[in-house]
Amino acid sequence: MTTRLRTSLSLFLFAVSASGSLAFAPSINNAPQFVRQESKSSCLYISPLASKDYLTEDGGVQKEILFEGKGGIPAKGTSVIMSYAGSLAPNNWSSQEVVDCWLSEQQGLDHLKDAFLDSEIDEAKLTNPDEFTEDFVTNTLDVQAKIQCKKLVLAAKRLASNRGELPYGHMFDSNPEYSYKLGSNKLIKGMEIGLATMKPGEWSVISIRSDYGYGSEGYRKANGDVIVPPFATLNFEVQLYPEGITDLKGLEEYLGGGDEAFDIDINDV
Repeated sequence: MTTRLRTSLSLFLFAVSASGSLAFAPSINNAPQFVRQESKSSCLYISPLASKDYLTEDGGVQKEILFEGKGGIPAKGTSVIMSYAGSLAPNNWSSQEVVDCWLSEQQGLDHLKDAFLDSEIDEAKLTNPDEFTEDFVTNTLDVQAKIQCKKLVLAAKRLASNRGELPYGHMFDSNPEYSYKLGSNKLIKGMEIGLATMKPGEWSVISIRSDYGYGSEGYRKANGDVIVPPFATLNFEVQLYPEGITDLKGLEEYLGGGDEAFDIDINDV
């Protein structure tokens, strides 16, 4: 059976609409070389039909290549044009991810890292009010200070509430024709890292854990409305414009051309 990727790419472009670029945020990470390996992360969506690249050693940024690009990866400082759509991804943190993404953001509680790992506190346990109770925190995690105990339990309840603010798959940002200079460090860290591995014409999903995205604060409108909840994992579907294509019209014409370049037999994937 043959899947027509050219048609899918065209549909992707029509699905996104021009908007402000919420992917903008300070980033201090230099783009590392990506590592292909077995999954360490339980929260990021990667299709079983596509290759899976780990762009960070801890699995916090992953890339699913839907269509391979051509040529070399553009150098830092190169101006590129892309289309993208950002949506909320499922979360199901492992105990290590709970420590890295959530506990590290709780002021004065870093010393509980080993206790969290020894007790295998993953997201399911952390956000279950019948399991993560004050008795559990006191007796199992050995937190004897009552104020600190209550603080920890309340923070876990807030996380559970955050998870229900917006549905998974909710699109919060999109732009069909966006220009950016690679390495400018004006994007969230995960996007900086992901874009630095893409070839011209490549179409990929970049999955970004909260510690490489909007972190513990999330993103809100000026009036306080939630756009990205705190601790959210994100999927950015991105296509880097092919070389020689400089605007949306040109990309649509390119995608509407001969079908043979984008035909792929899914039995070969």
